[in-house]
Amino acid sequence: DQIYQELEQNTYTFQEPLVIQNPYQIAPLTALATFVSDEAAQVRVTVQGKTESRNITDTISPDSTGQLETEGNLFLVPILGLYADYENQVVLELLDENGNVLDTNTLTIQTDVLPEYFRTAVTTGSYSTKSAMDLMMISGLETPYLYAFDEVGDIRWYCTLEGVYYGGFPLANGHILAESTDVLFPNASMPNSPEMLEIDYLGRVYNIYYFPDGVHHELIEKTPDGNFLAATSSNDGYEQNMIQEIDRETGEVVKSLNLNDVFAGLEYIDSDDWCHLNTISYDEATDSILISARNLHSVIRINWSTDEIMWILGDPLLWEGTAFEDKVLTPTADFQWHYQQHTAYPLSEDLDGNPDTVEIMLFDNHNARYQMLDDYYDTGNSYVKIYSV
Repeated sequence: DQIYQELEQNTYTFQEPLVIQNPYQIAPLTALATFVSDEAAQVRVTVQGKTESRNITDTISPDSTGQLETEGNLFLVPILGLYADYENQVVLELLDENGNVLDTNTLTIQTDVLPEYFRTAVTTGSYSTKSAMDLMMISGLETPYLYAFDEVGDIRWYCTLEGVYYGGFPLANGHILAESTDVLFPNASMPNSPEMLEIDYLGRVYNIYYFPDGVHHELIEKTPDGNFLAATSSNDGYEQNMIQEIDRETGEVVKSLNLNDVFAGLEYIDSDDWCHLNTISYDEATDSILISARNLHSVIRINWSTDEIMWILGDPLLWEGTAFEDKVLTPTADFQWHYQQHTAYPLSEDLDGNPDTVEIMLFDNHNARYQMLDDYYDTGNSYVKIYSV
């Protein structure tokens, strides 16, 4: 509202725009440039890197919210990827409908030094090829903030929200869901946040969502821009053992799936954190979820409508003699199994050239905690593994 009031009271042009650094006061390496142009169809914005390969470029269309009546096109141009403690050069280019450059303006934006935590957060070695990603975002656990760095380790974005223990969860609309630590839901291991903030990279908060049993490890959209699937807890003496679907518009709990019920009778249900759910993904084609149950050392596909276990990917020795033995996938070769896995997701790429299989990538933490096999072999290493199922 303050930005729109300022735009209504004063005239800002392409050559003399209103530039607001850190406009929402939680993303110091960002800015917002606003102006009116009666000739441009789009604006291209480039934050110049210390080398050309580290430029960050985007193309912005006019604001279409109708919150401000102007005689020309109103542009609200987000500027992301500034360097800290640096005189940044930001190039704005007016583009016509064919992409031709009509005019150019270079802004100079001086930023402050990084907070002490970030000054040693990233160290780099040598590299020989350009990174596949412009920026790499880091969040979760020992990282008290969300932040992103470029291919040579320069931090180019961070958010000053503190205590985001489980990190930030990306949304299809380009926003991030981040924990609010104003309210915490206590449980046996660590408090979970029941409140999530939907923010953009400038730091603007769009929505505040409430999750009645708290969120841990994973929060995804069931389908793009659809309902949320949250890793949560039954909080009845057990934790990190439940998945909930939350209606995005109303906040209603559409469904709760308690894994204690799915695995009823399993002898491994012997502690509060017997499952330790840490990732979820949803497959619309089969109406099923793929979950990583760390303390079961297994990746499990479950039909979301019927709650039926479709299959289990894990060491068959763990499941011998249980009621779920027939659900375990049969290995077609001799290989080292995963244990204590995290981040098990299906890949969109068809790596084996077989359309009838799905490739699943996971992080095999492979440490010796919570083991259920006497002959478990601790290699002292962790692995990234890809299975074809």
